[in-house]
Amino acid sequence: MPRILIADDEWVTRVEIEEMLTDLGYEVVGQAETGAEAIDMVRSLEPDLIIMDVMMPGEMNGIDAARVIKAELGTPIIFITGYGDPEYIEAAKEIAPFGYVMKPFDEKEIHASVEIALSKRELELKLMKAHEGLERANLILQEEIASRKKTEKELRESEKLYRDIFEKNKAIKWVLDPSTGKIIDANSAACEFYQYSYEEMTKLYLWDINLLGEAEMKKFIASAKFEEQTEFTFKHRKASGEIRTVQIYTGTVESGGKRLLHSIIVDITDRHRAEEALQESEKKFSTLFQASPVYMSFSTLDEGRFLEVNDAFTKITGYAREEVLGRTPAEIGLLPNPEKRLPFVKLIQEHGGFDQEEIEFRTKNGDSLFGLWSAERIELEGRECLVNALIDISERKCVDSKLKENEEKYRLLADNITDNIWILDLGTLSFSYVSPSVIGITGYSAEEATGLQLQDVLTPLSMELAVKTLSEELSEESRNPDPSRSRILELEQYHKNGTTVWTEISMRFIHDAEGRPSSILGVTRDISERKKAEEEIQETRREWENIFQAIGHPTLILDGDHRLIHANAATEKATGKPEKDLIGKRCYELFHNTDKPPEGCPHERVLNSRLPETIAMEIEALGGSFLVSCSPILDEKGCIKKMIHIATDITERKQAEEALIESEKKYKTLIEAVPDMVWEFDEDEIFTFCSQSYKEILGYEPGELVGKSAYSIMLEPNSDKVRDEFGKIKRERRPFRDLLNYNLTKNGQLRCLLSSGAPIINENGDFKGYRGIDKDITEYKSTEEALKESQEKYKQILENVLVGVNQVNLDGKFIFANQKMMEMFGYSSYEELEAIGSIAELYVRPEERSKIVNEIMSKGFINDEFEYKHKDGRNIWIKLHARKTRNKEGAIILEGLMEDVTAVKNMKAQLQQSQKMEAVGTLAGGIAHDFNNILAVILGNTELASFDVPDSNPAAKSLKAIHQASIRAKDMVQQLLAFSRKNDEKSRPFNMTPIIKESMKMLRSAIPTSVEFKQHLSGDLCNVLGDATQINQIVMNLVTNAAHAMSEEGGLLEVTLENIALQEEKSCLDWVLSPGEYVRLKVRDTGEGIEPTIIDRIFEPYYTTKEVGKGTGMGLSVVHGIVKRHGGGIRVESELGKGTIFEIYFPALEETAEEKKEPEGEIKGGPERILFVDDEESLVGMNHQRLERLGYQVKSTTKPLEALEWFKTEPNQFDVVITDMTMPRMTGDKLAAEVLKIRPHMPVIICTGYSERMSAKKAEGLGVRKYLEKPIGLRNMASALREVLDDGPMSAVPT
Repeated sequence: MPRILIADDEWVTRVEIEEMLTDLGYEVVGQAETGAEAIDMVRSLEPDLIIMDVMMPGEMNGIDAARVIKAELGTPIIFITGYGDPEYIEAAKEIAPFGYVMKPFDEKEIHASVEIALSKRELELKLMKAHEGLERANLILQEEIASRKKTEKELRESEKLYRDIFEKNKAIKWVLDPSTGKIIDANSAACEFYQYSYEEMTKLYLWDINLLGEAEMKKFIASAKFEEQTEFTFKHRKASGEIRTVQIYTGTVESGGKRLLHSIIVDITDRHRAEEALQESEKKFSTLFQASPVYMSFSTLDEGRFLEVNDAFTKITGYAREEVLGRTPAEIGLLPNPEKRLPFVKLIQEHGGFDQEEIEFRTKNGDSLFGLWSAERIELEGRECLVNALIDISERKCVDSKLKENEEKYRLLADNITDNIWILDLGTLSFSYVSPSVIGITGYSAEEATGLQLQDVLTPLSMELAVKTLSEELSEESRNPDPSRSRILELEQYHKNGTTVWTEISMRFIHDAEGRPSSILGVTRDISERKKAEEEIQETRREWENIFQAIGHPTLILDGDHRLIHANAATEKATGKPEKDLIGKRCYELFHNTDKPPEGCPHERVLNSRLPETIAMEIEALGGSFLVSCSPILDEKGCIKKMIHIATDITERKQAEEALIESEKKYKTLIEAVPDMVWEFDEDEIFTFCSQSYKEILGYEPGELVGKSAYSIMLEPNSDKVRDEFGKIKRERRPFRDLLNYNLTKNGQLRCLLSSGAPIINENGDFKGYRGIDKDITEYKSTEEALKESQEKYKQILENVLVGVNQVNLDGKFIFANQKMMEMFGYSSYEELEAIGSIAELYVRPEERSKIVNEIMSKGFINDEFEYKHKDGRNIWIKLHARKTRNKEGAIILEGLMEDVTAVKNMKAQLQQSQKMEAVGTLAGGIAHDFNNILAVILGNTELASFDVPDSNPAAKSLKAIHQASIRAKDMVQQLLAFSRKNDEKSRPFNMTPIIKESMKMLRSAIPTSVEFKQHLSGDLCNVLGDATQINQIVMNLVTNAAHAMSEEGGLLEVTLENIALQEEKSCLDWVLSPGEYVRLKVRDTGEGIEPTIIDRIFEPYYTTKEVGKGTGMGLSVVHGIVKRHGGGIRVESELGKGTIFEIYFPALEETAEEKKEPEGEIKGGPERILFVDDEESLVGMNHQRLERLGYQVKSTTKPLEALEWFKTEPNQFDVVITDMTMPRMTGDKLAAEVLKIRPHMPVIICTGYSERMSAKKAEGLGVRKYLEKPIGLRNMASALREVLDDGPMSAVPT
């Protein structure tokens, strides 16, 4: 009985193989867990065969151990592995194993591999014995040589004749012993074809060459032996491994009283391949012919009679295939003019075909269409035929016609409008089209302007603005394509006469067929007059300021909060303070020395009434009495925007006329002092009073207007509109403000007024008319729009200057830097920034400064991103847009705009990492659902089989091993989900040793073989409190980084796990560990080491020294975060050229980690009735059996809608519902909701392999009694059932 040794680090695998081998009749002499142990056992036990795992823990894996065993003992070895890495397979081949089996495997594979290996070994031993026997026989043969010479001569002559016939024939021949299947003779053609020597060839069995197995081949040999079949087709393998298809012709021959098979072999590989290729080609052609969107047909050349048409033909013409085949185009009316086919036939006869000739054809319903007809002459079954292709261009012809019509309309429009329409080619920046109206703007004709470069047309500053805008728009278009994108610019162009013209240009992109911008369509309008008007507005503004300053009285402009905005020279003189010291101060603080407005404050009164106010008051700061006139300045909504105050010194007048203060004269004086027009009119809008301001503003003496209608001096039709609006006001007897109206002066000029007023009510309460004021806003109105536009531009500049601005000379010395730039680089003042000497000191790579300057000097500008140094030492990314200009002295200086884009870059990196992890999580969720369903079937059927197999049966041990492996696989799925952040692991006590072992085993296959791997794991390790998955992440990151550090040169990687007691505080990365018990994880490599200058930064997020695409810079940052969350510490030591050591400390626990276990004790069942639903048929069948074994009455289905229908029909026939979560047409939560609608207290259990939609908490919220995750052990299922069934009364009544 062959004696076999098993070497594998997996106990389950060793047990499984031992049981297989024992069942097959082999003796298993021992089991080894490591390579070193295997060597010792081979030396002591001397087995006939070793079955060894390739990957095993410790310093010596399976390949290393096999090398030692082969060199010392020569024992045959079969390798087994679950990992098909080509690198390990090549390494294993060097050992020349007797077999190589991939996990998972079955009994047949093991049996075949063992038998082949033992046969090979037996053959080797026999050959060795045969060699010894041959040497002894040689002596005997020498004695017999003389007596056999005569016989040999006769044999040689016979042999010669046979060999001449056999050897010199070019056909491949061999002779086969049908009783053994062995090739006993072969000619040179056979040896050459199969690539074996004659000696090798005659050692082979037929199944060594044939791809069929021994059993199959023996059947064919028997058939040939009795001449039941003499011709065969097989696939044979040459010595090189090449597979060839051969035809074998076999006959029987007699030799020495024994029947042999003589075979002639013909290589038909090429013919076979050609036949397959032809079949494939015909299949592809048929598929392409029918799937082609182009009308295709085969027809006879002479009559054009259709032989075949494709689907596109029937779709385009409307004819069914049966209506067409065998008929000509003329017979079915396809061609309106059949005689037009004749010229095409002539073309075919002369040239063999033609390509894309336009032709008109007619559909079945009579519609005329146009197409491009291509045809080529071919021969089918000896007859001249045509293959035709027709592309329908009817729609294109219609579009072309409309396009031509639109182009004519466009040309007519472009040639007759005053604005210039043009097209600019983006590739050359030259004009490819210019409308004739260009002559009216620039003086150039359309012909002269066409072909000009953009730089020939624009002034330098406008050219720079245009190029910058074009660059921005192209960039935005690439990010966010928008066919309606347009831009308006004001640019200065050259006129043909040498002057310049200001133009407004509206432009948008024209896109090519691929949707990329290829040119610009633009419209140019001459705005020279508008520019001139804007300059005049500026001049008006300057004149207004001159008038304001020329007013001899203190005049102020205040905001609504009494704060001074503007003051004239008279105010500066009166207060003795410059304007800059007054701006921003409140008027009552400046002039009244109070902290609130004085009583009767005109500013407050105007705020309340929105009407002008004039009041005499003492102004202490000015030392006298003043008549203060306060008038509101309103915005377009009628709200007070500002107020103008004019303080007229009335100190002397007040002293002279004090007795007349209460008189009507003073009232009139005050009225007249108001710069606006004051009026009164009666119930019929007839003036009863007009102030002297009417003379100054409109040119009318007050007496000329008294007695006339207020509408008599208004401009028509504005007067009708005002009359209607005021009619509504008067009917309601309410005050009004800012009623806009237009009046004519006495000399016919138009003035714009704002009227405000209030009703006059006498002492008896009778309405007598209105009293009010008209404010002349003509100048204000004309400058308002200009001021608004100017202020908007200024506001935009202030709002958008969120970038750093600087000026430097060519040496890099600062000339100017704004506050934003100083904040950007961490400097508190300009002096501090200037003290660094040169802007080059801010660059991470100072040599970039000279490249930037050179590019600006050559191109005039630069727009790119560069890395700079912050004051605190960190690196920041800046987007720089800079250009060259000149200062007042004419020296070249550089102006730059800087935008901090560090956060954007970091966010992009973080987004990429997040997307990667999201993808991993999605994949993990999908794998978990399907894999858990598979495990559920394996686990459930294993438990069912265990019921039927007594413990004494050898299969019981195997079933137990399968059960344990299934539980382990379930745990691995949970780890996979946790790693991908699909599960939320909570902190719990656990031992780190199994975690590290599992991680090391997983990583070993990913680490290059040039890296030697050692691990030292303490046997009495303390527990820690934390998240096992996060500990796994730490190991994965640290070990992977260590392996990368040794990827080129190789080296040693050591992982140590041990208890350690700290007697005093220990400094770690950025915190201090207190004395106490810890578990220390140490990862050491002999790689290239870490630069001392960057070792403090390796834990920063996104910091990496790896090449782009080989790391995100998040690994060590994640490790750092995990260690801190576990209350531990991390230390790192590194030396260039020698390697790096990472030490991780975790606080140790005294208590033992609790493992999750299934419920123990008796498995309880019951008589209740269960409705079971799952879309997996295998799970339904298995669970149906399990539940019936527990005594339950079970009704099961794979269709949730069917289950719901059962429940609706007889809701009381079930005591509990068990449903899968993820099912087609209705998910488990929806089924549960429908069941609970019918029976609110019905116990429902939801089971799932994995679901993002459902959790235990969500299930509880739905009213579901229990939430179970697959695979579900029988004990867990039984326990859950009893828990929900025994929890409370059921509404079902037994029947």
